[in-house]
Amino acid sequence: MNKKDKRKGSRSDMIEQLQVLFDSTSSLEAVPDFDRSVIEEQAKRRFKQSTRHFSQKKKILFDKRKYFTDNPRMNDENRRNLRDEPSWYGYPKDMEEFAQVRFRLAHPAQSKNVDTIAEDIMDDDIFAKYKIALDDAELTLSDIKEIANECQSACPADIYFKEPSELVEVFRYMELQNLNNLLYCEELSAPLETVKNTMIQAEKMFDKDIASLSEIIGRLESGIMWEEERAKYLEDYAKKLINQELRHLIIDDSILNLYVFVEDCFETRVAPNDANLTMLEMISGISKKYGDELLIMEKVPKEIISALGESCVQENMATMRLAEKAAKQVAELHRLTASLIKTFAPPYKKPPCKEPRNRSAVKRPPALKKVPSRKLTPEEEEYLEHFTDFCKYTDNPKDFGVDTSVMQKLARYQLKEKEDASEERIVFGASSKSGKEGKK
Repeated sequence: MNKKDKRKGSRSDMIEQLQVLFDSTSSLEAVPDFDRSVIEEQAKRRFKQSTRHFSQKKKILFDKRKYFTDNPRMNDENRRNLRDEPSWYGYPKDMEEFAQVRFRLAHPAQSKNVDTIAEDIMDDDIFAKYKIALDDAELTLSDIKEIANECQSACPADIYFKEPSELVEVFRYMELQNLNNLLYCEELSAPLETVKNTMIQAEKMFDKDIASLSEIIGRLESGIMWEEERAKYLEDYAKKLINQELRHLIIDDSILNLYVFVEDCFETRVAPNDANLTMLEMISGISKKYGDELLIMEKVPKEIISALGESCVQENMATMRLAEKAAKQVAELHRLTASLIKTFAPPYKKPPCKEPRNRSAVKRPPALKKVPSRKLTPEEEEYLEHFTDFCKYTDNPKDFGVDTSVMQKLARYQLKEKEDASEERIVFGASSKSGKEGKK
């Protein structure tokens, strides 16, 4: 409220000064020797200062109104500041400010008050409040009726200027306003060009960045594919090494024999392998033991060493003789087993040239009738009851080693006869062979 009161006071003071100046000029017209040119120059100078001041205020207020209309989300403080500023609606309002003080005092209805200006501003900002652009706001029937009523009830416009010089001043003021607007437009052309150039450069930069990103993505895809293929190749190669070469190095017969020999030498010469030492550790222990033995042998006299060497050579020769004798015995054993197998083998029958065929149909023997099973003996029942898990209602005695068929005794008798006949044949063949050898 203080700002509004101050602004009203400054405006009223300026109007009072202009009124005093006008009264002084009108009173001085009656003086015969009055120099009117000096007072006119002073009035024009004051008028130019006031117009310059009003144009600056108009520029500031125009920028504010444009900002707040383009940005509808403004707070209460900014809206309050905008409400305190006077309204400018183009040339008619400029004409009111440019008019003489006498005309403005005589026609107060044509100039709006600050409160009505604030109400107009708030009415215009209703669309911004609900996020609706002023250009997109549509006129309703009520608005059209109000405009028609205002046009009908409006009084004819009063023109304050009566002389051509005053009209020239008005046109000069309008020309100044147009020139000012043209200057604004020319000043805005350079920023617009810079904005366009920056937009073009930004588009080029974005295109270049997109191309570089796509190239990087392509490189990454190719790198990922190469890494996957390499990982697959390494996996297959590792499986091949594990299943072939590494397996051959670990469980080959020569490797196992070498491990057995090293372990035997270590246990006989160094110590028992209770700690499950590796081959390398055992070889290092054997080499250390061998070095210690060599050091000890250097201290022993040469005669003893030669005697021990001869004894070792004799022991080695004896072991070699035993090994050769054992090899001969093994070969003789293999020869004897082969001869025995050949002796006890059945005689060789030469196969016929063609498979023999029966001239007539082969008579198949009639099928044997199923003989009912016999009952269990007391001994068999006692055996099954006490020594097995036999159940006479569900289990079969044959599963527990008891045959209940009637032909059991006959089968046993036939089997016994076959065994006796084979034994007699073997004995008879051996005796005949020995007799033939004796005759020879």
